[in-house]
Amino acid sequence: MSVLTALPLPHTDDDLCGDAPTVRLAAAFHEMDRAHRRLYRQISKDLGFSQIELTALMAVGDSLLLTPKALSEETGLTTGAITAMVDRLMNAGYVFRKPNVRDRRSIIIYLTDRGKETLDVVRDRYERALLTVLDEAPCLAGVHTSQCLRSAAHILLTA
Repeated sequence: MSVLTALPLPHTDDDLCGDAPTVRLAAAFHEMDRAHRRLYRQISKDLGFSQIELTALMAVGDSLLLTPKALSEETGLTTGAITAMVDRLMNAGYVFRKPNVRDRRSIIIYLTDRGKETLDVVRDRYERALLTVLDEAPCLAGVHTSQCLRSAAHILLTA
């Protein structure tokens, strides 16, 4: 049984059919968030990271020029906590630092090959989990579904 399918569903469409679309969407969003948090927690644990360390590693992988300040904003940690975490990730061989050529007071954080390989493992775990989802809910395989989810994410990120 996959991590995603092991979760009980608190609501069914029948339970929510009389509710407004926002109520149905909020319930689905909550269930997806809960499933994602559980999956993320398991991936972090399996790889030997705290969830915030994995979040930081993914943020470094998603950005070309990530500064400690930007990583602080992404994670909600103080810059002091970011420095300590980056030190740990650097000592473990996942990231390295270079001076920021645009701002001599700052640095840029980059992934090492080991960090990139780790993110490949994370992406593979997500892909395997989503293959399970598509096996059990093939209606989600359409391009329209992913476009709608990406649009919703963009709207939420810019709201």
